[in-house]
Amino acid sequence: MLLLVTPPAGWAFHSLVAGMPGTLPPGLYPPSGSSGALQFAWFFFSQPAFPISFSFRLSVPDDASGPYRIDASGSYREGGPLYDMGPDFVVLEAGVPSEGEGEGEGEGEPDFCDGLEMCFDRQIANDGVYTPGSSEDVTVHIYYHGVEQVKALSVFESFPPGWKVTSILGGATPALYYGDSYSGIQSFVWINIPAFPMTFTYRISSPVAAPTSAGVTGAALYRLDGPEQRSNELTSTLTHD
Repeated sequence: MLLLVTPPAGWAFHSLVAGMPGTLPPGLYPPSGSSGALQFAWFFFSQPAFPISFSFRLSVPDDASGPYRIDASGSYREGGPLYDMGPDFVVLEAGVPSEGEGEGEGEGEPDFCDGLEMCFDRQIANDGVYTPGSSEDVTVHIYYHGVEQVKALSVFESFPPGWKVTSILGGATPALYYGDSYSGIQSFVWINIPAFPMTFTYRISSPVAAPTSAGVTGAALYRLDGPEQRSNELTSTLTHD
């Protein structure tokens, strides 16, 4: 199976992302720094479980402002002719740069942050009780207790399939964000790292047909001068009203 992903001009492949939700990373992928059409390939000796997913990071120009479009297409073979997948595309919305928290945000750091270099916390409006087909507001808090400068920062939130982020409401707005309703994974990326502690709020839409109870799991991924690190992983419960 072959997947072809074409990011915007000036963007480049950085790496596969370890620790992000994903079931089957590709066997072949581009070298770091590759630009233009990026090829990812899988070689199956037995039938895998579908759907499959994987995550990768792109290097973004410092002056990126968006919105940007990423195109994708693919092909696969089942022992006979080659079949096409797609094409498809996603649009990455651009946030408005902001500085850390707004008034009254970030107060009351939770006890489970003790001893963590970076701590991830979340509050869902109405204590996670929602109406299917409606939109819910989610507030994320990130606390950093280290002494080195944070040079890269992103957040992933893994909702059930069918959920999708629709807008950023305030706080330390990410430069880019993207919601995938198929997998339920929501991604947020900062190019200019805000001051810590930081808070931002986003709105997410729920599907009309949703389970009575489900979980959302998320964490912050960050980099100092070395390899990628991650905060604690936090799971919250979503319940029908």
